[in-house]
Amino acid sequence: AMHSQRQWEIAAWLESAAAKGLEVQGWCALDDEELVSLDPALGGGDFNARFQHMFEGRHIKTPSNVGLTDKHVVAAIEALDCPYNSSVSGTDDAAPQQEGEGGGGGGRK
Repeated sequence: AMHSQRQWEIAAWLESAAAKGLEVQGWCALDDEELVSLDPALGGGDFNARFQHMFEGRHIKTPSNVGLTDKHVVAAIEALDCPYNSSVSGTDDAAPQQEGEGGGGGGRK
C-alpha cells in the first residue's frame, strides 16, 4: 500500500529544521522503500525526482525480508560522515555515491 512519499517527508523535516535554526551536520535514510530511483521496476518513480539529488549517497535501502546488515551500517556511517549542505533546494554534492541499494527513513542532527 502506498502512503505519503517518505522522501518528501524527510526533505520537509530537513527544511523545517533549518528554518528553526537547527544545524544538521549529517544524515542518512535507512528504509525498505526506494528513495532515489525513478524506475518503477525498482520501486521508484517520478515522485523521487523532486529531491533525488539530496538522497543520492544518503539513502541506504534495507530490504524488509533481510533487515539491517553490516553492509548497511558501513554505508550509513559513510553517509553520516559526509558533511551536509542544509540548503534543501540546492545540491548536496558532498555526499558519496553508495553502490548497491538505497532506502530511507531516518536522520541525525
